[in-house]
Amino acid sequence: MEYPTSRFWLGPASELIKAGKVIQLKDPMSRWKIERLLCEREHQIFALEARNDCPSYVSVKMQCSKDKEPTTKAFMRVFLQIPHKDTAFAPIKELAKHARQSYLPRELEAFQLFSKDDSASKCTPRLIGSLQVEQERDLLVPGGFLIYYVWEKVSGIRLGDYTGKARSFWDIQSKKERELIREKFEESFNALRDIGILPEFASANNLVWNLQTRTLYWIGFRDWSETGREQPMTEEWYFVFDLMRVPSGGPTPLDRKYNGNKKEWIR
Repeated sequence: MEYPTSRFWLGPASELIKAGKVIQLKDPMSRWKIERLLCEREHQIFALEARNDCPSYVSVKMQCSKDKEPTTKAFMRVFLQIPHKDTAFAPIKELAKHARQSYLPRELEAFQLFSKDDSASKCTPRLIGSLQVEQERDLLVPGGFLIYYVWEKVSGIRLGDYTGKARSFWDIQSKKERELIREKFEESFNALRDIGILPEFASANNLVWNLQTRTLYWIGFRDWSETGREQPMTEEWYFVFDLMRVPSGGPTPLDRKYNGNKKEWIR
């Protein structure tokens, strides 16, 4: 397994995320084995900033598999509280004063909200479970939070790439299937809008299409933005997500010069 670059995962903390380690979730109960690192993030701020912001932490996203069932894959995220910039070399007693026993990552909050809504739960990955415990004395912030949570790895075609363009969507030759995707996009957009959550800087890269189940999934909620529940689903959103186009160089509904002509839209 490729190892995180952050120095905070050295020493005893390395045992928390080593390949082969099995994590027993409690909410609900299940066991998941760590396989490999996918990405990481380090968020270290000053103690004063933490009063009105989330605390300092490091996190990693990993692929995992269900214990004793290696073909059942999922994703796992781990959050570990770390010392603030101005307390990095403080004695253990001082570090413990800044410990937060509980913390709710925004991604986990989103998954919990989706699980309580019939419509949103059908178009987002399922939260499998979570575990939150306090750090031991030999870790970075004694008494601080250590959080694991696991969510479903949905199957299907990712419609966009890192540029936000829906390249895989336009590779689909069937116009009927593309129209079906747009119908499912509207349904799922409305479901997420009703909760008030959309992925931050959302694009086609946040969409996964499963033709077999006729399901359009939304993924990528590590960072998300609140959206107005009254915000209507308009045709402009198809162009934002590159699910409709106009001839090269022509104005789209996103442009001020757009004249309302729909005949040239490429569907």
